[in-house]
Amino acid sequence: LRNELIQNPVYLAYVLSNLYNVDQVNYQITGVPGTTTVADFYTSITPSWGATAVVVDADGNEKTSGDINVGDMVKVTSADGKIVVMYHLGVTSTEVMSRNQIEI
Repeated sequence: LRNELIQNPVYLAYVLSNLYNVDQVNYQITGVPGTTTVADFYTSITPSWGATAVVVDADGNEKTSGDINVGDMVKVTSADGKIVVMYHLGVTSTEVMSRNQIEI
């Protein structure tokens, strides 16, 4: 076929997860425990075909180690680099309260 007849592929930027709740409308990933490491988080998400997903801190700097913290986000870039989507992470607290901290 001639090049004029071949349409350019459309690349998307999104993530899926079987472990966390992913809101594709509001770009939020919720249910991430605060003790989750960045490496463990990566094993629980799947970016769209050809896309890259990186965890960034509140300042936009890539995190390569440590735990997921409040304010962290996931930056997803499509395979052709034309689409970038930022997912906010809903980090859940794993803090345990003792009996004397609870008042009614």
